Amino acid sequence: MPGTEEEKKVMEQNTVGRQTDLLSDYLSHSDLQLIVDAAHLIQSANCHLKLTLGPAKMAYVSAAKKMYADRRARVKLFDTSLFGEAAWDILLDLYVNNSVGKAVSVSSACVGSSVPPTTALRRIVEMEAVGLLHRTQDPQDGRRSFIRLTSQAIIAMETYLSIVTTG
Repeated sequence: MPGTEEEKKVMEQNTVGRQTDLLSDYLSHSDLQLIVDAAHLIQSANCHLKLTLGPAKMAYVSAAKKMYADRRARVKLFDTSLFGEAAWDILLDLYVNNSVGKAVSVSSACVGSSVPPTTALRRIVEMEAVGLLHRTQDPQDGRRSFIRLTSQAIIAMETYLSIVTTG
């Protein structure tokens, strides 16, 4: 097993090279080049994201992702009416997505909350009213709007995530 970071990097590059060779048997050169370019962009974006967010923020995002995934697993086993925290699900979803620069539409947040859309919309309006969410119209599609956490909500989420991740 490679020990140094350099050895790990070389091993990863060799693995990618072997996978690229296999793909080239099935794809034209231009298709292959698009895939290679996309892979490099993704790798670069992941490195940039880690540098941009920093270790504490990455830990908070990981904790929020885990909480959200745990809640999704729970609703597979129990009646969803037993656990009605649509606002918390929306906050977790928005924290994770906003942290990586991903816009979240109101309809997507409703689906992610695992409650009926009317309930999710009610919670969104309530959170907007208390200053946790900010809604903006989609400039390309006037029928759609996006929501994001306000700075007040980000501070509250990170304070909470700091408490639960450090014990």
